[in-house]
Amino acid sequence: MSREVVCSNCGMLINKGEGPIDSLPDPCASCGSIARTVKLVICEKLELHEALKGKVKDKNFPSKKNPRREFFVGDEIRASDSKWMKKERNIDKDNDKYREVVVNPENGELVHHCEESLKDHIGHGSAKIKKN
Repeated sequence: MSREVVCSNCGMLINKGEGPIDSLPDPCASCGSIARTVKLVICEKLELHEALKGKVKDKNFPSKKNPRREFFVGDEIRASDSKWMKKERNIDKDNDKYREVVVNPENGELVHHCEESLKDHIGHGSAKIKKN
């Protein structure tokens, strides 16, 4: 945040910075007025990120066997360092496939790539072995 205090009458700069503003100001050196205008500049940064995820269900399968397919495409925060990453993940139970690709959008570096059969994709997420 930045601040400027100027004379309301002639526009002469009286105070610039972040120090305290006098409650009883001295008269302006240029015109003698004690009227003041305070200009505050406040800047914020806003980042937009997007993601799309979905599930494909088959009513012919019981709820424990659904969804048949899941997908995620978009931005996601990496838990280890809170940086935004681009992620694509597809889980296809009917074709026994798991695919996940994570790319650092800042430099295009491939952070993670996993493409394997779903039955071999064990020990991850909710399939991790529980510690006793």
